[in-house]
Amino acid sequence: MTPTTRADIANLLALLKASFPNYTPEPDTPAVFYRLLSDVPKDLLEAAVIACVTERGRAFAPSIGEIRGAAGRLQIQAARIPTAHEAFNELVGMPYERLDPQLYEGENEAGERYLEVRQFEFSHPMVEKVARQLGWPRTFPGDHAGVDRAQFIRAYGAELERLLDLFAEHPAIPEYVAQHALQDDRPPVVIHRATLESLYPKYFTIPPGFKRPSLGKPRRDPPR
Repeated sequence: MTPTTRADIANLLALLKASFPNYTPEPDTPAVFYRLLSDVPKDLLEAAVIACVTERGRAFAPSIGEIRGAAGRLQIQAARIPTAHEAFNELVGMPYERLDPQLYEGENEAGERYLEVRQFEFSHPMVEKVARQLGWPRTFPGDHAGVDRAQFIRAYGAELERLLDLFAEHPAIPEYVAQHALQDDRPPVVIHRATLESLYPKYFTIPPGFKRPSLGKPRRDPPR
């Protein structure tokens, strides 16, 4: 993959200016674009900018976040990740044990013939991941195809969004999280009751006329 240079950023900004006549970048725009987009390979960045420019109905130049999002979507397409509907149809047709009912005949180096049982594979690991999160193959899908489809599409869409965020994420973000992750040796955060009362007073206010229920007299076991 060819890295993105400052000259590449200048060419892309020129493309944006020519595509959107009202777009007037600030003097420091090239430096900002280079800082926040130089981690994206040149070919991918060019394709992402073109995807944004040619987007139907777009009237304004894309932001850096939109360009990174377009680059993430292109990577998802290149990875041949199926759509939610394609993934659900694939799941419905998958056998319980993922075993191919057809037996395949083979021959080893010694000339001995054998029968081979092959196992089906999902087209992408994300399909199996979402399916197992929902309980496949034991409890999902259930007896209501419409409900199962809606549930799967919703979960699969959320996983796609998470994957898109990972693709579009700038390297500085996971680096910061890794450096400032909570360590096990740090003391736990203690919130005192007075702090909670000041933050959420309505949960600690006793309504007028409220009487605590009587618990009765304490029970005493008879002497033995």
